[in-house]
Amino acid sequence: MATWSSSLPIAYRLYLPKEWADDTERREKAEVPEEVEFQTKPDIALDQVRAAVAANMDRGVVLADAAYGINTEFRDGLTKLDLQYVVGVQNSMTVWEPANSLCQRSREEKWDDLRGYCSGPQAIDPSR
Repeated sequence: MATWSSSLPIAYRLYLPKEWADDTERREKAEVPEEVEFQTKPDIALDQVRAAVAANMDRGVVLADAAYGINTEFRDGLTKLDLQYVVGVQNSMTVWEPANSLCQRSREEKWDDLRGYCSGPQAIDPSR
């Protein structure tokens, strides 16, 4: 989390790679508890952010690199929590301006009332 005056990690958790999670012998040797299951790093991060929100921590801006920024579920999870965020993305990613995201949704769900309003996809050029 970050505020105007500072930023800091809010939680730490050891990442268990899928290869380890699926390897019973390795798990036993490392004494990994049975209840620990594989989760992607964005899933772990979103769980930690949810815990911070549930604990009523002051809401700052969530900062994340492109490994998290390219993950739609991560970004959607932050949006559902009503959090502002700044994430890195890859240059191959299409970014919709807010009005056009509604237009994209209207096309996917065939909302006839918005058909004349939407002028087609408009990606934001990150080099601008």
